[in-house]
Formats: sequence, structure tokens, C-alpha cells
Amino acid sequence: MSNYSGIALEIQQLIKEALEELVIAVAEEINLEHPADQNHGDYSCNIALTAFAQLKNKKFKNPRELATAIVEKISSPIVSKIEVAGPGFINFYLSHDWLIENMLETLHATSVRNKNLSGQKIMVEFTDPNPFKEFHIGHLYSNTVGESIARVFESRGAEVKRADYFGDVGMHAAKSIWGLREKLRTDPGLEIKEALNNLGKKPINQRVKFLGQAYALGATAFKDDEKAQEEIKEINFLTFLAGQERLVEEESWQPQVDYKKHIKNPKFDYEEIKLLFITGRQWSLDYFDSIYERVGMGFDYYFPESAVGEYGVKIVKNGLEKGIFEKSDGAIIFPGKEHGLHDRVFINSLGLPTYEAKELGLAPEKHRQYPYDKSLIITGNEINEYFKVLLKALSKTHPELEAKTTHMGHGMVRLPEGKMSSRTGKIITGEWLLDEAKKRVLDVFEASDKELNEKERNEIAEKIGQAAVKYAFLKSNIGDDIAFSFDESLSFAGNSGPYLQYTYVRCFSVLQKAKLDINKPFDTLIDLKSYKSQNLNNEEIDILRNLYKYFEVVELAAREYAPHHICTYLYSLAQKYNKFYNHHKIIENSKSPAPNSKFRLALTLATAKILKEALNLLGIQVVEKM
Repeated sequence: MSNYSGIALEIQQLIKEALEELVIAVAEEINLEHPADQNHGDYSCNIALTAFAQLKNKKFKNPRELATAIVEKISSPIVSKIEVAGPGFINFYLSHDWLIENMLETLHATSVRNKNLSGQKIMVEFTDPNPFKEFHIGHLYSNTVGESIARVFESRGAEVKRADYFGDVGMHAAKSIWGLREKLRTDPGLEIKEALNNLGKKPINQRVKFLGQAYALGATAFKDDEKAQEEIKEINFLTFLAGQERLVEEESWQPQVDYKKHIKNPKFDYEEIKLLFITGRQWSLDYFDSIYERVGMGFDYYFPESAVGEYGVKIVKNGLEKGIFEKSDGAIIFPGKEHGLHDRVFINSLGLPTYEAKELGLAPEKHRQYPYDKSLIITGNEINEYFKVLLKALSKTHPELEAKTTHMGHGMVRLPEGKMSSRTGKIITGEWLLDEAKKRVLDVFEASDKELNEKERNEIAEKIGQAAVKYAFLKSNIGDDIAFSFDESLSFAGNSGPYLQYTYVRCFSVLQKAKLDINKPFDTLIDLKSYKSQNLNNEEIDILRNLYKYFEVVELAAREYAPHHICTYLYSLAQKYNKFYNHHKIIENSKSPAPNSKFRLALTLATAKILKEALNLLGIQVVEKM
């Protein structure tokens, strides 16, 4: 599949035809790029340099002479000038007429024109917060990245399903349940069930805060108290048993692990622990859903660790018989060293599935529920090496699924407050970050704006606050760590989400003054003949030379799973429009008529439409006033 579309494909074809006329065959794809300096054209190509090295009959003295011969063979109305630069680069300058035609196409529809993912089924797994623990800023970051990539895929025509894999069992859950039980027992006059029911009547955020405190209590006790440690270990087995029991009841599942054998002298009532487990898990999931709703997204599939762990054990046992896995000190491992990686335990010496086995069980379960063509898994990059081993093991157990699976690791979010720790209860939550961003926007409104009513202020502040956070997360390469700064992220003048929203507000205001509704057809602004006859200033040309790149940028973001390309593009577009706005009059009036007013309104509309659609791909909503 070509990496190019639209105008780039047309230029690529012009070069191919020129080479054919010169009887020069080139095996590799003809590469095009945008020069860093627009004075060097809209596209640059190094084909003369690569083709010259392959020529057997040196009828050209050097690459520059070959480049000149190629240019002489090209004639097209889409380019106004073609020049040879340096040792043999070919620079193409798009014609103003073509740029204007592209702008007018944008007035009709900005949705990406190349739908080369049509018919593709893609599952994107991201966020993956663990019940019984709070939703921290790392989860919010993963959610922002995953949702943006999912939207980019959808814009290219793919059917996308969003998946959340959550760790409902494990020592973190056991510690939280132990702490929950201890905290509920502080009132000796109430049974655990009654105290749990009373807690369940409180708002969801209070219940989740209680769970967070319970986890911190359990984590500390596990570290400092041997008796509590043994109790927590028993609770751990009981929660696994509860998860297994659900599979047996709902899927007639044949249990793979005998959890009961690990409980020698039961100290707890199984039904009580099961109630705490199921209730606490549901509270967590409900709370997570409230955050997803707040940020404007939702998941299609949820995969609990308690289920896929059983699936994974079965796969590992089968793989052991086939020689894919091997025994080592009572455990079952995957011999990663045989593949240049490292060995990893999939079933430990107690016969319990590790994270690796659970992940191995997840892939086929995903495909069973949704037969995807591609599965993209987004996690923190601290487990990149772990995933290399996992995917190698998957290539042995389910090669057809491994071929469809890609893991992408993202960086960490750093805040001035310091390192997060859920064990000490000092975790920095995603909700806090969103609330704090909103609060700071409201403080600005309070000091400077008297026109907005309270409801408008809250709605607009929420959108601006989210834009600040999401854009700050997405504007850098996903593999890099992010040093989040409120001052930079909330700036209305720098490379930030609020700055882009402000630019949209500026466009919207211009169109509103001209009595144009951005949501209705703009046939009155379609005047190609008139626009082509106008003399354009440098600022107008700069915007035109930026608008057409949008479709390429979205394609690049989809291909590389990289929303930061969209951010970089939008910041450049906003800068160019604001420079144009500050230097030229747009709307006519009787006292001071503006030259090219109709064209400038069309330019403003095209900018606004691309800003709105591209921000939506980042999960950011526009606002119409500030």
C-alpha cells in the first residue's frame, strides 16, 4: 500500500511518467517530503539522487543533470514551478489555482478523503485501570492516546472497537478487600453486609475514595504485619476462586486451577469475601465509566483478568505438551532466551497464572468476541520488554493472532507534585488533574469575564480544561515522557489546546459577524473563477499551503499511531491564521470595505472546519466563545 494519497500521489505519478519517458526504471517507491522551509517548495523529492546510483548507462554526468532532465519532462496545472536544488533535489511548488480548489473542497466536507482502512476491523485496547485502585494520571494519559488513535482509525474508514482489560484479581485486589473489611468492621454494631450496603448509598466518588484508603491500609499491613500478610494471601485465592466460579456458572467452564488446595486453614467466610470482591469491583468499574463519560468516550468490550487467567492456563498447559513451554523449578516458563529475549514464568510454582499467562489468554478471547483484522495494545513503555516475550510466545501458540497484534508503549506523565504512589495513598488521580485544569480556567474567567453566566462558565471551562490536558498529552511523541505544566498547557498564546480553541472561536466570531452558520452549506462562498483572478497576499497563500496537508497528516497519524502529527499541524495552521487575522481585514462594511472579503470568509471557514474536525480526532471539543 502506498504511503501517499491525493496531491502527493499525483506528483508521484508525474515523476514516474517522466522517468518512463527517460527509460529509467526505479524499483523503490518515490519518496516525497515537505521542505522545512516553504521557500523551497511544497514537496521535495530525491529520486534523481537514488536513480542515478542505479543507472548502468551513465548518460547523465551527475544526479543534478538527471534531475534537470526529469523536470523538463513534467508539465501539469497542479504545479506552478519545479526547480532543481543542491546536488539533485527536485522541489515542487503547487499552483495557487489548485490550492484554491482544494480549499473549496474543504468547504463541502473535511472528512478524510482516503478511506483506505474501509472494511478493516480493528480492536484498540487501552487505559486498563485496575479495580480497587484509583484512576491515576497514567490511566488518563493512556485513555487520551488510545481514544485519539481509535478516532483516527475511524476517520480512515475502519470499524473500531475499544477494549478495556482490567485486573480484578491479584494481590492489589486482596489488599484492598482486606482493608475494606477492616474499615467496615470499625462499627461493632453492624454486620459486614449491612455496613457495605450503607457505604453503597454514598456517591460513587466517596465509595472509590474509601476503596483507595482500604488499599493503602492493606498494602501497609501486608508489608508490616505477618498475620495480615497471611490473611491477604488467603483472600487472594478466594477472589481467584470467585472469578473462576463465575466462568463455571456462565460458560460451563472446566476449572484449570485448584485454588482451594492453597487454603489450608480458612480464616474467612468465602461468601463474605466474594460479596466484598464483587461489590468493590463494580463500584470501581462504575467510577471508571463516569470518567470515560466525562472525557467523551466509552468502551465496547471489557475483559476481566479473572477470566483470561483461566484461559491462559489452559493455553500454557497445551503448549507445554507441544514443547512451546518448559518446566523450571516447579514453574512453567517460556524459553525466551532461545529467541534472543529472556525467559519468563507463565505459571508459577504454586500452579497459578502470572500476568504473562493472563495476557496470553486475552488475545484469543478478544478475537472470539470480535474477529479483528488488527489488535493494537497500548500500555506504559515500562513493559515493552515483557511484551516482546509475550508476543513471541503468542506466535507459537496462535501465530495467526500474533501477526495481527501490535503493542505500543507510551511514556509516563511527570507532575511537579512528584512520583505517584497508591500504596501511601498519595496518588495523583486523573480526575484531580481534570478538576484542577477546570478550576484554573474558572479562576481566569472570574478575573476577566463578566459576560458568561455560571452555567456557560462551567461548560466552557470543562472543555478548555480537558483541551489543555489532552493536547499536552498528545503533542509529544507517544514514546516520550511528558513533563506536564499547567502554565504551558493552559496558555492561550502558545502551543496548547486552549490556543487552538481560541483560534476556532476567532474564526467562528468572524463567520457569525458575516451572518454565516458554520453548520450549513456554504454555496454562496463557492466562487472559483473569482478567487482564481484575485491577487493573494503572503498570509493568505500561507494558509492555503497549509490546508491541503491536513489529509496527509491524518494518514500519517494513522500509519504511525502518532496523534502528535495532528497537533503539530494544527499549531502551524492556527499560527498562520492568526497572523492573517491580525494583518488583514476580513469582513466588509460600508465605511471600510475589505478587499477579497468573500475569499477571506471562505478561507476562514475552511480553517474553522479543519480545526473542529482535527481537534475532534484528538478527543477535544471546540468552544464558540471564551
